[in-house]
Amino acid sequence: MLITPRRGADWKNIRQVLSGVQPTVMNLQRPYGSAFEGLLTYLEWATESARMLRFQVSDRDLDRLVFTPRYKALLASCGTLAGTAQQRLVNGLVQLEVAERVEAFEAAMAALDAQIGRWARREVFVVADSSFYIQNAVKLADVDLHEVFEVPRWELVRLLFPIVVVDELDNLKDASKQRARWRAAHTLGLLDGVLDGGTHGILHAGEHTVQDGETRGRVHLEIVLDPPRPCTPGPPRRRDHRSGRGHPGPGRPRGSVADV
Repeated sequence: MLITPRRGADWKNIRQVLSGVQPTVMNLQRPYGSAFEGLLTYLEWATESARMLRFQVSDRDLDRLVFTPRYKALLASCGTLAGTAQQRLVNGLVQLEVAERVEAFEAAMAALDAQIGRWARREVFVVADSSFYIQNAVKLADVDLHEVFEVPRWELVRLLFPIVVVDELDNLKDASKQRARWRAAHTLGLLDGVLDGGTHGILHAGEHTVQDGETRGRVHLEIVLDPPRPCTPGPPRRRDHRSGRGHPGPGRPRGSVADV
């Protein structure tokens, strides 16, 4: 479960809040004097957890982590579930919901830690618009991005594909010009093969040098599904590779390189 941060949220704060809420849901897995007491304790936990998370994660994540359909059903029926006849039903529903909340928070923490680990590594992020993939003299499979962006060959290059660029390339498959159609299909086909159903993959694994232990020429691809949010570790330093200040030079993508 990949977390989508609120605009302006910091990844450190998100992780701190998640790690604070996670033990509290695990503490709900204990005996209660009555099933109704367990229900009220769970509902109070949900309210407090949502208060802590609502400024950090998206509404969709809040629904997946806390405000689930079962939570809403239990909340709506709370006034009718205090009797002894319903204790077995209430106890089973609350225990099932709590167990699933524990699993959901564990999955969210694991996914967030994995994402932080990938984005915290030293690498160079590259973004290009659709015109680069159509007009560049060399197709994506063969282009040397380290050379294009003047990046040292021992640095890992991560080529980011915003979803809007993917959509533009998909539309260009029906363009009137044969080159645009072929290049769009080539780029999307390569992207599908590298990603293999995921959101990131390896375009070039690079060549390992025994003498110094470095791997040179590594290029990874990644789909960016949402607008960039300021939640990555540390502010990027951007270098704009353009000829002059107006238009990109030949063979240069309209984009930027950021060292993190």
